[in-house]
Amino acid sequence: MTDSKNNIALLLFSRTVKEEAETKGFSSKSKRINYAISDKLYQHTLAICRHTGLALFSSPNVQKGDSFAEKLVNEIDSILQLGYEKIIVVGSDSPDLNVSHILHTKELLNAGHRLVLGPSFDGGVYLIGLDAQNFNSAALLDLPWQSPDLLEELQGFDEETYLLEWLSDIDSEKDLHYYLSNTVNKDIVRILKNLLLSFTPKTFIEPTINRQLIYAHTLFRGPPLAITLP
Repeated sequence: MTDSKNNIALLLFSRTVKEEAETKGFSSKSKRINYAISDKLYQHTLAICRHTGLALFSSPNVQKGDSFAEKLVNEIDSILQLGYEKIIVVGSDSPDLNVSHILHTKELLNAGHRLVLGPSFDGGVYLIGLDAQNFNSAALLDLPWQSPDLLEELQGFDEETYLLEWLSDIDSEKDLHYYLSNTVNKDIVRILKNLLLSFTPKTFIEPTINRQLIYAHTLFRGPPLAITLP
């Protein structure tokens, strides 16, 4: 069994960076952008999780199961089998998730709440805080994961479900652009925008040379010509 003071585990559940990029398609213009955005979102969330001080689990490369639901339930079950009495699960697609959301969930679970949810605006969840006594693998497998009905169905698990603040998540190119257009003064927004810009076509100026004067060892530059790289 775990120490009673450290009875809560934290699971960062996500596909591999490559799978996440291919599934969500953050950019219709570049596979490199898809991968870069996916990797940044994962690393951003991983850093937040590490700052909580909780026992952290994240193994996207060794998940067991065929479906999203099977992989998630198997991960939760394997962690609870280690002796943890409570578990907090977060994904990597909600850039506004922060340390306080996770630590507040820890406090709520320790205070007796059996189910804590972080609702997202699309009807899903960005966080699940679960007491081991509420863990029912068969019921979890039957939930409509990755659908707009998930939040409502999860709330049916416990009449006293505690809801955290609502946050956005990013599941598509449309979600990404909406988030970047409507969120300000956040480091992650600046980072994501810079990633997008770093892969856009670059323009440089090529001088026009009067070749007749090269023979006389004198180089004159004509009007510049703007060229856009493919």
